[in-house]
Amino acid sequence: MAVKIVRTNDIEILKAVKNEFLMQKKLDHPNIVKVYEMYYDPIKSRMCLILEYVKGKELFDYICMYGALQGTSSRPSE
Repeated sequence: MAVKIVRTNDIEILKAVKNEFLMQKKLDHPNIVKVYEMYYDPIKSRMCLILEYVKGKELFDYICMYGALQGTSSRPSE
């Protein structure tokens, strides 16, 4: 398991994160990270998402190092 924390007081951002979570929760594909639970803590103004843990580097870091994914590089290796 992995935890992603979103800290914000912006209602629009919180709504967007919640909507994305609800859409992603419906997906079931081996190339998409599974999301399990979502918790909101109004006292600390944060939303916590419980996700499937994926070993390796952050996608953002990979893109910064190597640029955008092209064709077969975005497919899983067998």
